[in-house]
Amino acid sequence: MLAVRVLGCSGSYAAAGGACTGYLVQSTGANVWLDAGPGTLSNLQRHARLGDLDAIVLTHAHPDHWLELPVVANALEWYERRDPLPVFSNAHTFGEARELIGDLISAVFDWTIVDVEDVVTVADQSWTFAETEHYVPTYATRTDAGGQSLVFSSDTGPAFSLRPMVERSGPIDLALIESTFLHREGNEGIQHLSAAEAGRLAAEAGASRLLLTHQAPREDREAHRDAAGAVFGGPVVLAEVGELYAAAGD
Repeated sequence: MLAVRVLGCSGSYAAAGGACTGYLVQSTGANVWLDAGPGTLSNLQRHARLGDLDAIVLTHAHPDHWLELPVVANALEWYERRDPLPVFSNAHTFGEARELIGDLISAVFDWTIVDVEDVVTVADQSWTFAETEHYVPTYATRTDAGGQSLVFSSDTGPAFSLRPMVERSGPIDLALIESTFLHREGNEGIQHLSAAEAGRLAAEAGASRLLLTHQAPREDREAHRDAAGAVFGGPVVLAEVGELYAAAGD
């Protein structure tokens, strides 16, 4: 079993009652927190304690994807004590975190810097990475467990492709893709995806199902689903906070 629980899915800043980017990737043997945007710690605790986590994976150092981590450091230091929590990220994200968290970072986290050619094993989960097209170094992630696969685009512009991940590791069951704005028109040059581009990214990778995320607040989310679905051609679901999505659907 491989599934993703949505802890937050708003793009850039939290919608009313929502949270920024964060997901709990769950399998038979592991719980991994993928991105830790503001507001996601509160929602995480509805489903798991910090002591239940096997690792944290951070895709990049933009605030809406990781700035809950200093709060997590305080919680681990004073209230939720456990062995240092493994964290995996690129070098840029680690540098930003070290600047903000300071010496506490080595006391509460066991941090590993990963490159795109690395494979990270967390219990029964295998994690691989690909560099996206974004303003700071950013990794898309792929998680494989129990013969099922989940890919997260993180943030990217339209030049990025998931096909190398497919060629490296096989078909994608569930593609979790950012869809920040409805139309490219008026957003030329912005390194995020429109809804149609999100659909195209998943379609070109041959993904079985598409889960749209990272809509900016006040976007027409149903219109995002329609636009992505017209290009993707398969099942399209809008990410909802608190919901659990199996990698391999019925």
